[in-house]
Amino acid sequence: MGFYVRKSISAGPFRFNFSSGGVGVSVGVKGLRIGTGPRGHYIHAGVGGLYYRGTPARKRVSNSRALTCGKLNRNRRLLNTWLMAS
Repeated sequence: MGFYVRKSISAGPFRFNFSSGGVGVSVGVKGLRIGTGPRGHYIHAGVGGLYYRGTPARKRVSNSRALTCGKLNRNRRLLNTWLMAS
């Protein structure tokens, strides 16, 4: 793991993080923060040496819609082919 330098400035519940990768901002209290940065959104929680950092699930409406339409069109073509062959 390489070394890195990070600078953060706190203003109330907000924390602004500056690094070579970009600028991020988080909001929260000691033990629970929700933020966003150059690598996306994250949740960071913990106390007493046990911590969790994760990313919230993304909604993929456009991709699922495209897949659903593609499956419907494929099923229609298969049904039409089967009906023509009968």
